[in-house]
Amino acid sequence: MQFYISDHSKTTNQLIKNKSLVDEGGWAIAAFERDRITHIRPNTPYYYYVYCDNAVLQQLDIMGSNGASEQLYVPTEVANDVRTGRCKIILDHSLEGFPARYYNAINFQKFLGEFADNTIYLSGDYIRGTKNFVNTQYSNYWELIVSKDIARKFTQQYNDSKLNITLPTKFKAICKNRLTRPVRIEIVKRINELNLQHDINYSFGMVSHHGTGLNFDLNEFCNKINRTAKIWKHDAHELTAWVMRHGEKHLFHEYVNLAENQARSLNSELLDAHLDCYFEMIVETNYIEDTIFHSEKTFKAIALLQPFVVFAERYSVQVLRELGYDVFDDFINHSYDVIRDPTKRMTATFIEVTRLCNISHDDWIKIYTQIKDRLISNREHLLNCKQRTLLW
Repeated sequence: MQFYISDHSKTTNQLIKNKSLVDEGGWAIAAFERDRITHIRPNTPYYYYVYCDNAVLQQLDIMGSNGASEQLYVPTEVANDVRTGRCKIILDHSLEGFPARYYNAINFQKFLGEFADNTIYLSGDYIRGTKNFVNTQYSNYWELIVSKDIARKFTQQYNDSKLNITLPTKFKAICKNRLTRPVRIEIVKRINELNLQHDINYSFGMVSHHGTGLNFDLNEFCNKINRTAKIWKHDAHELTAWVMRHGEKHLFHEYVNLAENQARSLNSELLDAHLDCYFEMIVETNYIEDTIFHSEKTFKAIALLQPFVVFAERYSVQVLRELGYDVFDDFINHSYDVIRDPTKRMTATFIEVTRLCNISHDDWIKIYTQIKDRLISNREHLLNCKQRTLLW
């Protein structure tokens, strides 16, 4: 069926309905279903597509955060098509994983109103916490994006260099921490406390949100530090002093604006950084939340032919297994993945990171000889992910 996006579509609620829904072409579905999108209302059965992000949802009372009590905005002619069974609504929230516990089931039902039974809610959350009160499907948006826009861009020279390592690399691991987040502050702090900074090529941004130019919000920055201190039991003043002493840090090989969104970027300097390490410490968007959300960070590592450990929500590695990926259990211990407590999970993950960093260069070169076919197979599995996607 076709996906109908009205030229006059509004955002998901009456409160801000005069803001264009499709500004900057940011609707998720365009990335991989452009040939099925129409701006002319079909005469045959179709989906009416509505994109929403966290910024929109947080303004609504469905978050249980005293937001505005609004209802889903549906053009009159589309509403009539829904009532006659010719149309279903797709509410696409797949770009971001938002913890299901934040949703208020009753308020979400009110928000959807009469269209609740005819709305498909697409979530980037693998565990799909809202499925009990609205038809919810997991949408692997970032897996699709990386397979379509990034994984096909690698040159044969990169592939040969990555898979046929003959000389020691400068680092053992790569770890990207661009925007300031509690989990990233804690990771960088532990890298230094464990004296792993010479083995791990890591970045550390001191900006709280994406943007250009001077993108620094002091209150938000302090809030991130205070949250880190609370979660991992640090003194907030001492942690603030440590962060300021450490300062911003770029990856060796790469110098970019750490405030700019790099989700879809792939430059030669970043490729050089990946060639100069053996494994990746994937730092996902969420860590302590009650959700499982894989962003481009995970799938870029697979596209870049990297074995990995994952700093993310519990069971994130298990989900990768369920999606059909090789997580190299025979030489990487992912037992940290089942630990609920974030402090214990962080400690267990760093025990494994330290062990991997202590493997000699000669042994790492031997490991790559043994696993290069599996790395290629992982990337091929990524490239074929559209065939495994339920809705598309």
